Amino acid sequence: MNKKSLLIVMIIFVAVIVFAVVGYNYLSDNFESRIPQSDQNESQTKIPARDFTVYDSIGNEVSLSNIKGKPVVVNFWATWCGPCRSEMPYFDELAKKYKDDVVFLMINIDESDVSEFLKENNYSFDVYYDLDYSASNAYAVSSIPRTVFIDEEGYEIAYYSGAMNEKTLESYIGLLIGEK
Repeated sequence: MNKKSLLIVMIIFVAVIVFAVVGYNYLSDNFESRIPQSDQNESQTKIPARDFTVYDSIGNEVSLSNIKGKPVVVNFWATWCGPCRSEMPYFDELAKKYKDDVVFLMINIDESDVSEFLKENNYSFDVYYDLDYSASNAYAVSSIPRTVFIDEEGYEIAYYSGAMNEKTLESYIGLLIGEK
């Protein structure tokens, strides 16, 4: 390869790197704007939560539209998902802490019985099953874990893709219940 070809390849490589950094920063800024802040303008267009139906451990239907007057945290997960498993202790602890203020819908996306998993890990949260993919389709879940935060009026205020640490999860819950 002559010097001119090498220089062209290096310029293209640098341009690709610059484009990737700029694109990443642009997309990160846009994603961060979906994270609610306590001082956001109330006149912003609210997104109504999309309804779905899941099933509890004994097969009863539970629809999002039937949950009224309380904020809802919807978490999509599976026992085989490492990142999901890493955030489960935080969901369990905070579901206990906020049980009177927030509804937690911990939606297992596969059809396996998770009762043994819950016992082994001493988790006490209720698990719901997305047997007909109603919830997964409603929120276009293509990877897990994914968490959706819905306010007491039934509006989606935020979502988070990936595993959360305890502080992040609690800050979202704080926004749901009006803590600063």
